[in-house]
Amino acid sequence: MYDELMRVWKTEKLNTFLQPLDARFYSDLEEYLAKLRNDRDDPSLKPLNLKLIDREIQNVVKLANAIVDARIQKLTRSLGRGMQLTAGQNIDSESNAIEDLRGLLNLRLRLKGVPHTASVIAIEKERTLVRILQPIQKIVCVDTKSYGPFEAEDIANLPKENASLLVERGIASRVEASA
Repeated sequence: MYDELMRVWKTEKLNTFLQPLDARFYSDLEEYLAKLRNDRDDPSLKPLNLKLIDREIQNVVKLANAIVDARIQKLTRSLGRGMQLTAGQNIDSESNAIEDLRGLLNLRLRLKGVPHTASVIAIEKERTLVRILQPIQKIVCVDTKSYGPFEAEDIANLPKENASLLVERGIASRVEASA
């Protein structure tokens, strides 16, 4: 399963659009993690083996989170642009999330009074100037453009939503323009 996890992670990382997943991917992943955690609880396990299993669990969780984050970002971007997803791009466990996400994006647009077709244009106009407080890797923002990588004290003009998220996490601070 670890090899499959690496393959899926690489595929998602290297491709711009949502990639097909085997229908059992998430359930197999959960079973694999459960088995590792069960193995870790074996009282006869030697300290080195325990450390190896702990490291593997950490790596599996990290990769799984990266896959889920990438898929959420791709789904959000696709749905925000009004794109239809084709059969095979998502699996059953993601279908309800896609519909929920589509509904939330449409609600957000209605609340803003933005016509759906104008959403990308509206997003590009809403930008915030921020000062980066710590080094961060290249990020893909809601406007689907890549920014960075950034070093501490860099100044960036990012889409408002991404800038707000970085500020909330303490990674950046807003720069107020003075007249």
